[in-house]
Amino acid sequence: MRIFPIFLACSMVLSGTPVMAQEEFGSGVEEIQQDNTNGAEEFLADFSMEDSEFTAEDETESFQSGEEFQDHEDFQNGEESISEEIRYIKGRPLTEEEKAAEAKKKEEAGTKQPLTTIEKKRIGAIFVASLFSIVFWIFWYLGYMPVYFYWAENMDWVVAGYQVPSTWFDAANSLFCVILGPVTAELWKKLAARPQGDMSLFRKTGLGIAIIGVGYLFYAAIDIMRGGEKASVLWLIVFAFLLTMGEMFFSPLGHSFISKYSPSRYLAVMMSVWGFATFIAAKSYGPVYGLLFGGKIEFKVACIGVAVVSFAAALIMIALDKKLSALVD
Repeated sequence: MRIFPIFLACSMVLSGTPVMAQEEFGSGVEEIQQDNTNGAEEFLADFSMEDSEFTAEDETESFQSGEEFQDHEDFQNGEESISEEIRYIKGRPLTEEEKAAEAKKKEEAGTKQPLTTIEKKRIGAIFVASLFSIVFWIFWYLGYMPVYFYWAENMDWVVAGYQVPSTWFDAANSLFCVILGPVTAELWKKLAARPQGDMSLFRKTGLGIAIIGVGYLFYAAIDIMRGGEKASVLWLIVFAFLLTMGEMFFSPLGHSFISKYSPSRYLAVMMSVWGFATFIAAKSYGPVYGLLFGGKIEFKVACIGVAVVSFAAALIMIALDKKLSALVD
């Protein structure tokens, strides 16, 4: 049975049947090609740019010229233009994240905009606060010097038979910072909950300077009460507490004030102004100590003088509270 198909094929070859088969096959190919052509035309007609704003010619020309985005000039320069209107990327609107990124770029691009009136006033208030910062930090650093010089000779550093190292005074400041941190935070919370609201930043910083003055009055009181004898080193714990309390009132609030009111594009510069004020204080307290406590002025008199200057600076700061607050509000 398998021999019959082979025989039939051989007979078709010998009788010229391939020509007929080729003609039939060729006509079939032509019909398939014609059907494909008609189908392609129908497909292109259905895809006739009713839902698109580009034609096939525009798409080809855009591809040849290297335009993938809407802005041809931005594409050539490798830059993206920032526009308030919604741009389309590959036929779709920007997402919320992309809009936020565009807005951020626009804000960064506008960093060279001139300062507004309120921004100028706030910068002025920051400079004024930085001047008071110099006074505070000079007296704060100055409080350490008598511990290593004057009180090293006029205090009894032995407690229960143990010689207390003078470096423990530095450790006392760190310890009180840890202890007083939560305490002052709770204090600010309760003050803010009052019907009249919290105290202003300027009042708090003024109180910080005043607390430093109280510490120097305590120094003077120790010197007077010891009556020529050596005072106990334990009294320095009280001074360390006052020094740290003044720092907790002044230092964090100063940084918070600059962070809150400084123009965002000048925040780093304003922080540098505050840091530069601290630098001036750190370079100045040594000569100030030599002037006040170098031996020409009695220790208790010098301490009272520092306290008076501290109280005066605090009163000026509190007196300027409304004016300074008006500059930043």
